[in-house]
Amino acid sequence: MGGGGVKQEVYEEVIERDEGACQDCGVAAAEVHHVVRRGYWGKNAKQRGEVVENLICLCWSHHQGAHTKEAQRRHLTLLREKWGYIYDDFPWKGILLEA
Repeated sequence: MGGGGVKQEVYEEVIERDEGACQDCGVAAAEVHHVVRRGYWGKNAKQRGEVVENLICLCWSHHQGAHTKEAQRRHLTLLREKWGYIYDDFPWKGILLEA
């Protein structure tokens, strides 16, 4: 499973949290995906996207379709409802409020 440059301890925490399974379909995950892409955080806040609240395990197939605003909202909503994460600041709040 690819870590996409995520720190090892954060990567392992996401895999443990998601039990190594794709959060869209339940099969073995192939990727740890940044829900909100790293570049969205800006140059000075690059590390901010490297937190468990912004990462999700996905299989290869679902990772291919995960780069849309709709998928971002779906994954942030899933993580918020399943784990109680709070997304009340930039950029999460704006994505969740977009319709």
